[in-house]
Amino acid sequence: MYTLQVRDAVDQQTSGTFFKARPFEIMVGDRRFDCVFRKGTSGKVIYALEESGALLVELIHPYYAPEFAPDEVDFFGVSVAVLETVYAALVRVGVTKDKAWVAYLQEKAYSYEVKQT
Repeated sequence: MYTLQVRDAVDQQTSGTFFKARPFEIMVGDRRFDCVFRKGTSGKVIYALEESGALLVELIHPYYAPEFAPDEVDFFGVSVAVLETVYAALVRVGVTKDKAWVAYLQEKAYSYEVKQT
């Protein structure tokens, strides 16, 4: 079991060991996002990011990051702050590895919780 609580970019609590290939959840406020490593719709292994059972995006190997640049975050629509926070959590646990996204997301103070059972 793994738990990570981050408040304003500062780890508040960490316990256990995170395994990238196991399913996990990211909580941002009252919203829960599930992340599952699996075979995607194109037949390639991806991270599927879901909310309430609905697929939001398939994150593709090798960087597992959005398919647009950080300066185009308006593609997230009305949920920019929440989805940026989700990706900040993905960077923190080592899933998202695109250098531009890592630099962009590490410069901000996000709050979230990651749990893996």
